[in-house]
Amino acid sequence: RDASVITMYDGFPKARVHLLLLPTTPVDDPRSLTRDHLVVLSQLRARAEQLLQYFNEVSPDLTFEVGVHARPSCWHLHVHLISKDFISDRMKNKKHFLSFRPPFLVGLD
Repeated sequence: RDASVITMYDGFPKARVHLLLLPTTPVDDPRSLTRDHLVVLSQLRARAEQLLQYFNEVSPDLTFEVGVHARPSCWHLHVHLISKDFISDRMKNKKHFLSFRPPFLVGLD
């Protein structure tokens, strides 16, 4: 955690590494994002880049997806950082897998 982003493990991980990044300034509904939120989005992206660099050093065999769900189940803005191995006993059906792949997971670009 820092002044702008909270990083936590997903409570229902769908891969070996599955983290959530949340802004400390709440955004209750991603559909309400405006230009005023560009700083928040930039902070989330910067944290994701830091974590990707870290995991590249400690687990170079892993590759990652980073993004938000196109149809989130939790409306508070959060970013998923998830390894593409999808090794988890919580990965139980096709819907779980597809929700972490484009177009259902939208990148931060």
